Amino acid sequence: MVGLIFLFAFPYGEVIVDIDVEGLKEVDTSLVVRSSGFRIGDILSREMGIEAIKSLYKTGFFSDVELNARRKSGGIRVVIEVTENPRLKSLEFEGNKKLSDGDISSLVDLSPPAILSEYKLHRIKEKIYDLYKEKGFSSTEISISEEEEEDGVKVTFLIKEGEQYKVKKTNFIGNKGVSDKTLSKVLSNKTKSWWTFWRNNNLKLDSLEADVPKVEALYRKHGYLGAEVDTFYVEYKENKAIINYVVDEGRLYYFGDTHLEGTEDLGFVSGKLKWKKGELFNEEKIQKTIEDLSVFYSNYGYLHATILPSYNMVKDSIVEIELYVDKGDPVYVRFVEIKGNNKTYDKVIRRNTVIYPGELFRRDRIMHSYRNIFRLGYFANMKIDMDFPYPDSIDLFLEVEEKYTGQIGGSIAYSGTYGFTGGFNVSMPNVFGTGQTISFSFEKTLTSYEGRSLQNISLSWSQPWLFDTPTSLGFSLYNTYYERSYYGVKQVGGAVSVGRILNKERNLSSSFTYRLEREDVDATGDYADFDSGLNWESSLYENLLYDSRDSRVAPRVGSYYSLGGKYAGGILGGDRRYYKLDFEVRKVQSILAEDFVIMNRTRVGYAYAPAGKEVPLLERYLLGGVGSWGLRGYDDETIIPSLAREYVGGKFAILNNLELRLNFGDKGYGMVFLDAGNCFEDLREANMLDLFYGVGVGFRAEIPMLGILGIDFGYNLNLIEGERRWKPHFQIGTTF
Repeated sequence: MVGLIFLFAFPYGEVIVDIDVEGLKEVDTSLVVRSSGFRIGDILSREMGIEAIKSLYKTGFFSDVELNARRKSGGIRVVIEVTENPRLKSLEFEGNKKLSDGDISSLVDLSPPAILSEYKLHRIKEKIYDLYKEKGFSSTEISISEEEEEDGVKVTFLIKEGEQYKVKKTNFIGNKGVSDKTLSKVLSNKTKSWWTFWRNNNLKLDSLEADVPKVEALYRKHGYLGAEVDTFYVEYKENKAIINYVVDEGRLYYFGDTHLEGTEDLGFVSGKLKWKKGELFNEEKIQKTIEDLSVFYSNYGYLHATILPSYNMVKDSIVEIELYVDKGDPVYVRFVEIKGNNKTYDKVIRRNTVIYPGELFRRDRIMHSYRNIFRLGYFANMKIDMDFPYPDSIDLFLEVEEKYTGQIGGSIAYSGTYGFTGGFNVSMPNVFGTGQTISFSFEKTLTSYEGRSLQNISLSWSQPWLFDTPTSLGFSLYNTYYERSYYGVKQVGGAVSVGRILNKERNLSSSFTYRLEREDVDATGDYADFDSGLNWESSLYENLLYDSRDSRVAPRVGSYYSLGGKYAGGILGGDRRYYKLDFEVRKVQSILAEDFVIMNRTRVGYAYAPAGKEVPLLERYLLGGVGSWGLRGYDDETIIPSLAREYVGGKFAILNNLELRLNFGDKGYGMVFLDAGNCFEDLREANMLDLFYGVGVGFRAEIPMLGILGIDFGYNLNLIEGERRWKPHFQIGTTF
C-alpha cells in the first residue's frame, strides 16, 4: 500500500535510463526487473508503476514492495525496494486427532525450503477447512503460528476440531405431490444403508443451502412451478444429523399456448419444442429445447444465439410460454493453434482436424476433431480452449498431453490355445512424431498345451498419410509355425496394403491388402481331407471401416462398423481358392452417468469354397476364449460344429458380446458381460436358437510399454462334458 501511495509523487512522463533493485538477499535481480515490466527507454507512466507493484507481489517472493525514482542525466533511475518473504524451515500440525497428519499433508503443496507468503498459508488453511467440512466436521477452528528460527520460519497450523456428524435421515416437511425419496436424490448430503455401504454420508454443511435450488428445480420438473423451500435446519443427536427442509409446493401447472418471437424460421423452431399444450408443466423440457436449439445453431456457426423463455400464468393452472429466438451473426474461425506436442509434428495433429481457419465455426466438427486426435492413441489428455478476439471471430487452441507410445521388451503370456508363450517385441507407433508405425515381434511356446505350439516372427511398417494425403501404405513380412495334435502349419509370406480416408470427418476409410503366402501343412487322418501339403495362396482383402468412437481403449460414445471381404485364388493365381466375408458392428453409449457405458458387439462371418476346393483349416471359424471370435466361459477354439473333428471350424459363425462397463477415465474399465454365439458347418445348417452362452466379469487396462491387459472370469451356461463352468481368460495386446 505504501508503494501505491508513493506512486502519486512519481516523476511520470520521464524516460527510464536505469533500473536498480535494493533489499535482495536470495532472489535474482534479473527476475525482479523482468517481473516488474520496466524496460530502459520506456516512458514511465502511473499505470506502469501500479502494474509493476502488482506483478512483483504476485510472484509470492516479497512481503513489501516500494518504488523510488532518482534523477539521472537524460531521464530517471527507477529503484525497486523489496522486502523478501522468509523461507520455510518446517511445517507442523497440532490439535488434529480425528484426521491424521498424513490426511492433511496430502493437501499441502509447500515444503522446506520454499519461500513463504501470506497467500500460500491462507490457501493451505482454506484447504484444511474444506477437508474437515468434507469429512462432516462442523465449527472447526484453524489458526497459524509463525516462529522465526535461524534457518527460516517454523509454521504450525493449530487445529481445534469440531464435531463430526453423519447424516442419519433427511425429512421434507410440507411435501405431498413429490415423495421424500424422489426429492432426496438431488441432495449432496446422502444417508447410508447396508446396501449402499460405499456411500459417503458425512454431513456437508456448505451443501445444505446449495441444494435448495436443486430441490426447487426438481419440483418445476414435476409441474410445481411456484414451489419454494421456505427454510432448512439440522437436528443433532450425538454424532448423527437429521436434515429438515420445509417446502411450500404450491399447485400443479399445465402447459398452455406457446408463442414464438424473434427473427428465425419460427415454423422450424416450433418443430423442435419438447412439450405440448395440455401436458403437465416440466421446466426440464424447456431447458432441453433451448439446449438442442443452441447446439443446432452452433453447428452452423451461430455461437451467439439468443434463446430466452418467459412464463405467463393464465387462469388458475395454465402457463403460456413465450420463446424468443435470435440466432445472431455467424462466427468464423480465425486460426487454430496446437500446443503441448513436444514430439508429434503439428501436421500429424492438423490432418486429423476437420475445422479450418476461414470456415464457419461448427460445434460438430470440433467434436469430430477431438475424437479423431484422441483415437490416434498418442496422447494421454487433450483439451480445446476458445477465445473471441472479435464478435464474428473465434480462435481455437488444441492442447495435447503426449504419452509414451512405444513398447519394447520381453513378454510372457498364456492362452488356452497354446499355453505359455514367451517372446520379444518392439512396437513404435508415431515414429519420431511422424505418425508412422514400425513393429517387430518374436513369439514362441514355452510350455505346450495338449501338443499345441506356436512360433511367430513378424515385421511391419505403416504410413497413414502418404505424401501428406489421406492415403495409407503399409507392408508386413512374417514366418509362422502352428502345431496342434493332428496337424502342423508353417506359413511364410508378406502383404502390401493401401488405403484411403473417404470423408471429411476422417472416420470412414477403405483399404486393400494383397497377400502372397506359402503354406506347408502336415496333416494326418481326416484333417488331410481339408488341408495338406505345400500350397501357395494369393489373396486380396478389402475392408470398409467406419469408426466414430471417442476412444479406442475406453470409449463412452460412438459406433464401429467393419465390412471385410477376402478373395483367394482365381485370377490371382495360387493353389487355393475360397472366399470370406466378415461383418462387425459395435455400439457404445453412456447411460445414467458419463463413465457408465453399455457396449454391444455383433460379428458375423461366412467362408465359401467352390466345388473341388476346401476352405483351409486356419480360415475356418472357431469360437471360445478371448480374441476376435472370443466367447468367454469356454476354452479357446473349443466351440466347433462337430466334436468328432477337433480343431475343424465352421464356415459360418455368429457372435454377440454385450458388456456393461464402468470406465476408469480413459485408461480402462471394469465390466459384466453376456456372450452368445456358435459356428456351423455351413450357412444352411445355421440355427440361431442353437447358441452357446457365457456370463462373467472382467476388466481392461492400458499398461505403459505393454498395451492393453485384460482379465476375464467367464461362466459357461452350456455345460460341456469334462469342462469346468468357471474359466479365467487372460490377454495382452488389443481387445477384440
